[in-house]
Amino acid sequence: MGETQLWALLAHDLSESGLMLSSPALFPVHSRLLLVISPAEVSEPIRVVGRVIWVAREDLQERYQLGVHFEEASDLARVQLQQLVAKRARTAAGA
Repeated sequence: MGETQLWALLAHDLSESGLMLSSPALFPVHSRLLLVISPAEVSEPIRVVGRVIWVAREDLQERYQLGVHFEEASDLARVQLQQLVAKRARTAAGA
């Protein structure tokens, strides 16, 4: 069994199938992550398991961008993600 650590990371580009994370730590490609997504728009955190599919170092910083694909999510988590992504799309279209 692998090592367990807790990280607070900044998420970007959330979609129904994945997201990009900004991280001070390097997570190797193929790493499995338990993600607890807690945006302001939802009352309960969304929990999914994702796999790192790409990694890039941020320019001139000791930070990394991680592309994460969602691999495991409950039906409820999938519905929550769909609703959150749709709500953000509507907000962006109205801005």
